[in-house]
Amino acid sequence: MNFKKNLVLLIVLIKSGMLLAQNGTLKGKVTDKVTNEELVGAAIVIEGTTTGTITNFMGEYEMPPLERGTYTIRVQYISYESQIIEGIKISAGETTTLDFQLGTAEMDLEEVKVVAKANRESENLLLLEQKNAVMAVQSIGAQELSRKGVGDAEGAVTKMSGVSKQEGVKNVFVRGLGDRTIATTLNGFPVPSEDPRYKNIALDMFQSDIIQSVGVEKVFTSNKTGDVGGAIIDVSTKILQTDNELTINASGGANSQSVNDNFIKVDGVNRLGFANIYDGPSGGKLPTSYNFENKIDPSKAAYVGNQSYTVSAGKQFEINNNPLSVFVSGSFNQSLTQQDGSQRNMINDGTIYKDIDFEKFDINTNHMLMANTHYRWGDGNNVSYNLLAIHTNSQFFAELEGYDNEALQSGAERDSLLLHRQQINDNLLLVNQLYGNFKLNEKWEMKAGVAINTVKSFEPDRRINFLYLNDGQYQTYTRKGMNQRFFSDLNSSDINSRLTFKYKLNDHYNQLSNLSFGYTNRLTKDTFNGIQYEQRLQNTETIFFNSKENVSFDYIYNSDRFDAGQIHLERIHSFYDVQKYVHSVFANGMYQLNSNLYLMGGLGVDYVDILVDYAGEVAEDGSLNGRRTNRLEKLFFLPSANLKYDVNETNSLRFGVSRTYTMPQSRELSPFEYIGITFKERGNENLIPATNNNLDVKWDNYLSAGEIISVGAFYKLIQDPISRYSSNNAGGFLLYENVGDVAVASGVEFELRKNLFNKMNGDASINNKLSFGLNASYIYTNVKLHVSPSSQPTEANSQLEGAAPVIINSDLSYTYKKANRSVTGAVVFNYFSDRIYSIGYDGMPSLWEKGIPTLDFVLSGKLNKHLGISAKCNNVLNPEFQYYRDMPSGDRVEIENYKKGMTISLGLNYSF
Repeated sequence: MNFKKNLVLLIVLIKSGMLLAQNGTLKGKVTDKVTNEELVGAAIVIEGTTTGTITNFMGEYEMPPLERGTYTIRVQYISYESQIIEGIKISAGETTTLDFQLGTAEMDLEEVKVVAKANRESENLLLLEQKNAVMAVQSIGAQELSRKGVGDAEGAVTKMSGVSKQEGVKNVFVRGLGDRTIATTLNGFPVPSEDPRYKNIALDMFQSDIIQSVGVEKVFTSNKTGDVGGAIIDVSTKILQTDNELTINASGGANSQSVNDNFIKVDGVNRLGFANIYDGPSGGKLPTSYNFENKIDPSKAAYVGNQSYTVSAGKQFEINNNPLSVFVSGSFNQSLTQQDGSQRNMINDGTIYKDIDFEKFDINTNHMLMANTHYRWGDGNNVSYNLLAIHTNSQFFAELEGYDNEALQSGAERDSLLLHRQQINDNLLLVNQLYGNFKLNEKWEMKAGVAINTVKSFEPDRRINFLYLNDGQYQTYTRKGMNQRFFSDLNSSDINSRLTFKYKLNDHYNQLSNLSFGYTNRLTKDTFNGIQYEQRLQNTETIFFNSKENVSFDYIYNSDRFDAGQIHLERIHSFYDVQKYVHSVFANGMYQLNSNLYLMGGLGVDYVDILVDYAGEVAEDGSLNGRRTNRLEKLFFLPSANLKYDVNETNSLRFGVSRTYTMPQSRELSPFEYIGITFKERGNENLIPATNNNLDVKWDNYLSAGEIISVGAFYKLIQDPISRYSSNNAGGFLLYENVGDVAVASGVEFELRKNLFNKMNGDASINNKLSFGLNASYIYTNVKLHVSPSSQPTEANSQLEGAAPVIINSDLSYTYKKANRSVTGAVVFNYFSDRIYSIGYDGMPSLWEKGIPTLDFVLSGKLNKHLGISAKCNNVLNPEFQYYRDMPSGDRVEIENYKKGMTISLGLNYSF
């Protein structure tokens, strides 16, 4: 019996071998006809069949085994002419090589380059750029933003390895390092912050409608800014992708916690999201009237939901037979959210002196206008002009009720208070960029550009009002600081320019070797004014309200009472002025040592000059109380070296070392006190810069087009690290200090992008793909804390502020395309572990932010060539955000907790 089975098996194997021997192999490469660049993801099919394949990262393909015979082969790629070759003979047991060179429809050099630049929105092409780069880079393009339902640049970078967002803090943390260690650029030029509390502009100001790609550089070179320790985040704005474009997008949605008929909004912002900007009542330093333009009491409004509208248009012209593209985009976005939660505070022994519940209503509005022109001529010459105007308005009303002994100063547990806090932030960013690339001759290239940016940021009429609850009645409370109105404005001017030259060196390989050198500068000035009006009742009886619904602060504080001498109004004016000048020169070189080995090295020199002028109070006679000036001048020498070794066609190793620095932020250098809804902060003019020594190692395995396995490790030795800390200081302020001599940040990062299946029919009109993505990081940070005569750390060592040890981002997406119809669905998951918000001093335990998971569902599709639809469901799990302190006894004290709700949106887009 066994003999018969073995005989049958032998016959089957012999026949299979005979059949395989009759098959042949067809393989080759697909490149751009003009630039000779590999085309990733080009479709190669046998005409009239469903047999086919696509090119990998090297532009190479290999067809499944083909029976001997003669075939007609078709290759096609988006924006390129299809090519058909007949009479391709396949011989048994032999390999046939067939290469293709594709051109655009008009076969024009400039046309090809424009298409190549536009395609930087593609996931595959961005991954190809990552593969070819000597240093490790990471980018996310418009295609991936759409697939994952990302709405802005902030959401984009939080999908990358080692990047997380800290709730309640603008901007992001990269490898455990926060705002002061990050540099944000727009098209390669620095942009100023719109908020006096932060170094970097809020990334959520850049809506996905204007983003071509977002790049994150976590490895540094001498030709980039030296004031960076975590990452350089560069937002590239969209350019025209076709000869003509006209697209309209509209979407609407709602937040699960906000859908009610009692949504509350503050007075002073119109329906379109523009604030009433003014600086308080007339009378100058000593107000002579109570003519505030906004009411104190908020109003109830019908919930209108979230809404977003975008119009984009562009056209390409010919000037002297050279292409000029013009692209314009404008958008309006508005979202409403509601939060319910609680706040507590404590002294270092765990005694709770504040325990209140709150309800908060937020309305956020964004207006954007972007325009760019791009002109090309000759071989490698181009010039671009970008204009970007972004207006954002955020407003919130918060009602807090409960026990706060610090505010009441009564010591009686029965005493509680009712607090209304209303805040408006209105920001306008204007960006003008003019830059170009010029090929001087076959060896020399020049890049030159200038950017002029301005920011106007207003906080007009922040209103804080207290009532005292006693025996079931709400009554007026006249302690100083309990009822105030605050006005502030920040004016920032920012001019930066660059001039660089590159000289091509001869090598025996790909002619990529070069030397470069140049000069860049950044000249900024931040002028901040804050005016606080203290209002206290005097010469009047206590005013009572029987219920919270009847409370009216406009009834208490008004012009009639002021004129009758029942209100004392005190004006307190503080300001700071920060001038920062950075001049940088660099020399950098890259040389290809052999066919697989690339070396890049250089030296940058930065001269930094910062002047801080601060006054805690401008007195009635104009004199400055508590005025301080501080100047910081420093010269930084910043060497860097990067090595890339291509093990083979799909595997690369990278190694990088560099030195950078971290300057304190303008607000951290100014002893200005900022009163937030949960925390209060104060700067420190004695801060000094931190120095970062960076080491990076990375291995990449490029599996195929759009697929990668990557493992990286990093180590940072930070001298004089800067951090926020909390102690038992009067007023409970969070402070800033160089908290140690040395800090360490190290970790490993993993990334996987894999197509679980990717099927295409014969003419490439049908595509069926399921993709999985995962990036994860483990980050270790440690700093041995300083001990000083005035303050002692609660623990000897600490993690760095904002450093989450574990970060996970994952997505599973499915795409089906057939001709002009398509559908894409994605499930996106993110998680970060617990991390320190503020380091503890003087017996006060460190303040921690609880790690949370988030889950989003995204669905989009094209019904035909013109009409598309989308649906998103964000924050499906609706986790609880929480801040806490762990006591030595093992007890955990929750400082703040709330939920944000789930958001659902539906959208339509139409392309003409």
